[in-house]
Amino acid sequence: LKEVYLKIENPAPQDVMDRDTLDQVIAQGYDGHIFDDVLSENDDKIIRVFNPNQIKSTSNRGTYSESDNIYLQSAFLTM
Repeated sequence: LKEVYLKIENPAPQDVMDRDTLDQVIAQGYDGHIFDDVLSENDDKIIRVFNPNQIKSTSNRGTYSESDNIYLQSAFLTM
């Protein structure tokens, strides 16, 4: 588990995620998804970003960049 910052500006609602393929969801302009962790006893959430450029290491002091990524496909954190 790695502590990271995630940048999601337009999360997809659950009904869209249930109905459409991931490619369709991304084409509609959604950039991530936040959903309930069904295994959690604390109402935790799972956060999924669709592009590795939306992930920044907490040790990084720079800003989000379209050209830089830390080679992660997605990240799962609890809130």
